[in-house]
Amino acid sequence: MIYRVIRRIFRRHALFHLFIPLIVGVSVEVLYTFLFDRPEWQNLTSHLLSGPRIALYVGIVLAYLVVIGILIRKETQIGLRQLDLHVLADNLKDAQSLFAIGTMKFDEWFDPIVQVYLATTYERQLRGAGAQFRYERILLLDNPSARRDLGSDYLDGYLAKCLIATHKRLHVDLYFLEWHDIAAILNQLTPEQKASLKYYPSIFAHLPDWAAKSLMPFIGRRRRVRKLAIGLIETNANSKFVFRFSKRDKLLSVRFEQSVDAGSRFVELIRKTIYKPIIAGQPSVVKPQYDFTSFY
Repeated sequence: MIYRVIRRIFRRHALFHLFIPLIVGVSVEVLYTFLFDRPEWQNLTSHLLSGPRIALYVGIVLAYLVVIGILIRKETQIGLRQLDLHVLADNLKDAQSLFAIGTMKFDEWFDPIVQVYLATTYERQLRGAGAQFRYERILLLDNPSARRDLGSDYLDGYLAKCLIATHKRLHVDLYFLEWHDIAAILNQLTPEQKASLKYYPSIFAHLPDWAAKSLMPFIGRRRRVRKLAIGLIETNANSKFVFRFSKRDKLLSVRFEQSVDAGSRFVELIRKTIYKPIIAGQPSVVKPQYDFTSFY
């Protein structure tokens, strides 16, 4: 099996990571030699096969082998924690709503394991009672350039349009928040709640809020927004479950939290921000500026 993995990686990457660097490196060396050293034609071969040049070629090959080693490690670690998804599916059986917070990059939404996760969460609507189950997702755009990137199909525009089309066809509500709204919501949480959500490191949990905020720039506030990927499940029995969704490379993890207080509070503040004033007896309606399906 490992041989088949190596063979596939070699077929996929050898051209760009080995042969092209070697060809370009040798070509540049030949051009430089003729322009500045002006050797005789018969001396070119011995020049290209001299000790320093052979060291360069060996360096390129060794660099390729390092890349291959890293790729083999990633390829052989590909997996999906099916048990976690089965637990998620079980908790969704009696759910009346799911509010999911997404922090992934747009290209990650189309990874195979994420598609399985999305299918697992959507399964509740397919099993009947779709009108009684509300499925909502909100995307957190954690930097100023994220909105600008959505304006170019070469950057995130094409992927965002595909994500919107998918949610529209599945009748899943899709919203978004930008950094100024995210920061305003996070500022309403206590340090303990932020630590529970993994936005603050655990050592910040018992610090005064001013101290924690002053230390956060040193570890990257926007970088830690990715840790806020959670889902809130509310059941017909008025029970609540909070699960954490995390993705690294091609590995996916879904883990249920023991405490739901911080997650519930975070979702409550998001809903308060994006929803229009609630009318008695009517379902909540999102404000137009937060509806991602109308972004384009």
